[in-house]
Amino acid sequence: AAAAVVVAAAGSPVELAAAPPTASLAAAGVQAQLTRAPAFPGDAIQLAVAAHTGAFSLAAFQIALSYDPSLVSVEAVEASPVFNAPAVADDPAGGAVTVVAAGRAPGRAEADARGTSVHLFAVTLRVAATAPGGTVVPGAFNVTAVQLLNALGFPFVAGALGVVAGA
Repeated sequence: AAAAVVVAAAGSPVELAAAPPTASLAAAGVQAQLTRAPAFPGDAIQLAVAAHTGAFSLAAFQIALSYDPSLVSVEAVEASPVFNAPAVADDPAGGAVTVVAAGRAPGRAEADARGTSVHLFAVTLRVAATAPGGTVVPGAFNVTAVQLLNALGFPFVAGALGVVAGA
């Protein structure tokens, strides 16, 4: 499921929210949560990305995030303390960012990479100063688990569209 962006008229907040509201994942996959709403044009917002790992401990992941580049731009990707620093590929013109990480960070236990909401990374987005007011833009964000791999390198999730929820 994708998030919709509701952009208010000039001088009013830009509200980034899910439409319709979605529940947390019930099985292995990926989910993203907008951590703040409303926002004004020019504001920075964060999209926190987490995995439901099912019965597995996550050893590596590749996540693709698509966004509407007329509404937001990517400023930064903040790594999770659970995993090694990710490789990040951003395509601002195409509205896509891919994040790949392999291995747990030093000192992190296997149990830290297992659960219903394992933090993978957070993306800081900047709301465009030119975001059109008074519009609803369905599908402004999408998140896809390209691959979630267990410790043996087995992909237990591949090519699965994730859940995106608003603040």
